[in-house]
Amino acid sequence: NISQLVQLSSQLSSLSQAVMAYSATTSSGRLAHLLLSLLVASTLAVSVSAQFRNLVGRREYCGLTPYNTATEMCCGGDIQSGTPEMGFACCEKASYHKRSEICCGGQIRPGSEQAGYRCCEFNSYNSKMESCCQGVVSVGSEVTGFACCGTKTYRMSNEICCVGQIQPALTGNNLCCGTESYNNLTQGCCDGRSVFKVYERKSASCCSGNLAQGPEWSHTCCGMEAYSKLELNKMCCLNEVMSGKPALGDRCCGAKVYNIHEKSCCAGHIHGGSATTGRACCGHETIELSKESCCGNLTRYTTMDQQCCGGNVAKGPMMEYTCCGKMSYKVASEEMCCGDVVVMGMQGFMCCGSSAFHPSIHSCCGGMVLPGPGRDCMKFASKPQAAAQVYQQYPRQG
Repeated sequence: NISQLVQLSSQLSSLSQAVMAYSATTSSGRLAHLLLSLLVASTLAVSVSAQFRNLVGRREYCGLTPYNTATEMCCGGDIQSGTPEMGFACCEKASYHKRSEICCGGQIRPGSEQAGYRCCEFNSYNSKMESCCQGVVSVGSEVTGFACCGTKTYRMSNEICCVGQIQPALTGNNLCCGTESYNNLTQGCCDGRSVFKVYERKSASCCSGNLAQGPEWSHTCCGMEAYSKLELNKMCCLNEVMSGKPALGDRCCGAKVYNIHEKSCCAGHIHGGSATTGRACCGHETIELSKESCCGNLTRYTTMDQQCCGGNVAKGPMMEYTCCGKMSYKVASEEMCCGDVVVMGMQGFMCCGSSAFHPSIHSCCGGMVLPGPGRDCMKFASKPQAAAQVYQQYPRQG
C-alpha cells in the first residue's frame, strides 16, 4: 500500500546518506563496493517511485475541478467514485458497477448485462425469464416459450394472439378472425371488413362478408345470399337469385334470364331471335345474317350495297368494290388506291406515296411526284429549292 511505499523510499534515502558518510573514512576497495550497493539501491528507489505515482494516479479535470484518475471518473461534468478499470461506467451524471447494475434511460437499475438483464424503457428485466412488451415487463420469455401480445405475454404452445387479445389455441389449426380464434378445419372466418364473424362450416356460408344459411359444401353464394347447388329451379344473375325452373339453354343477361335458343343478349339487352334463327348481335342490336353484317362489332350494314373497310362502312358490294384504308373504290374504273388513299389513275399510272403518276411524263422521288420523266432523284435531293416545284397533277380524292 501507499504507507509501505513511503516507508521503503525513506529507508533508501537513509541508506544513501550512510554510504556517503562511510565512504569518507574507508579505503578505496571498500568504497567501490559501497558505491555499487548505492547504485542498486537508487535503481530500486526509481522503481518504487514509479509504482507510487501509478497508485496515486494522475490529476485531470472534470470541468474546472481536478480529480484523481486512479480512483475517480468524470460523469456528465460531475466527479464520481470508481474507474472503468474497476468495472464502473457512467449513467448520466452518476456511476454504477456493471457487474451488478445496468443503466436504463439514465436510471441505475439492478442486474447486469452479463447476467442477461436488459432495459425496458426505464426499468430492467431478466431476458431469460421475462419479456418487454410495449414498455411493460411481463413474466415469460422466448426461452421459456412465451411471446408478447400487446402489453402481456402468452404461452405459444396453447394460446394465440389476435389483434392484441390472447385467445385459446387448443389445436394446431387455429387462426385469428378479428380478435377471436377459430379452428380452420371445422370453422370459417367471415370478413365483413369492419366485423369479423366465426361460423361453423357445416351449417353456414360466408357470402360477401355476410353469414348465410347453408353449409359450404352444398351451397353457393349469389351476392350476399347462398342457395343450394341441388336446387335446380334457381340460378344467380348479377348477384341476384332468380327463381323459376330454368329451361335447357337459359342464361343470364344482366339481372334477367333468357334462352339462347330463342333470344339474344346484346350488351346487356335482350332481343328476339338467336343464332339458331339466323340472327346475331351487333352492338346493342341484332342483325339478320342473311342480308346484314356487323362492322367493327358496332355498326350494322347491308351486304348488298355496302362493305366494311377498316371498321368503317363504305359503299359498294365486295364483288364490284374493294377497300382502300377506310374507304372503297370501284375496281373497273379510273380510280386506284395509293397509300390507303383513293386517287384518280388511268391506265399506265403508278403510285408515288399517296399520289398517282405516269412514268412517261412524271418522276417519283421519295414519295413526291415531280414533272418530267427520268428525273435524277439524287440531284433533286441536293437542291432543296427544287422541292418547292413538286407537281401533283392528280390530287387525293376524299
